[in-house]
Amino acid sequence: MAEWKDTDKEKLTITTDLTGCDLVDLAYLRAKDLPNERLANIVDWLVSERTNSETFFWLARINNEPVGYAYAEEESGAVESKKIYVLPERRNKGIGKEIKKAQIKSAGQKGYHKITTLIPAENDASLSVSRACGFMLSSFGSNHYNAVLYV
Repeated sequence: MAEWKDTDKEKLTITTDLTGCDLVDLAYLRAKDLPNERLANIVDWLVSERTNSETFFWLARINNEPVGYAYAEEESGAVESKKIYVLPERRNKGIGKEIKKAQIKSAGQKGYHKITTLIPAENDASLSVSRACGFMLSSFGSNHYNAVLYV
């Protein structure tokens, strides 16, 4: 698995407290992630989730250019990671792992002791990132894994 390393030319930052421009970048990435979704639906989703105090966002940038995002929700006293997305041309460079590590750190700082995520069995990248970050995996149905990490 690739590990992200900042260089003189590329510096990765992950923002957790999103403001105006961050939300525009997040909408841009969500549109890339869901190319068949109407922009109005993406904006509606973002406004709805952003006003929910139990939803958390992470935005990854390289040199101020948006390259990935994640979001999670508070579920039964735990953080449930709902999505991590990295632009296709930026994948396999350790960015997803850095976003996952930021989720873990944020969860601990907010007082949560458990992070979960449901992963489709065919999503090798997500399974690999989750294992590398210390998540325990167990089968969930015939084609998913439940990943759990206690922080």
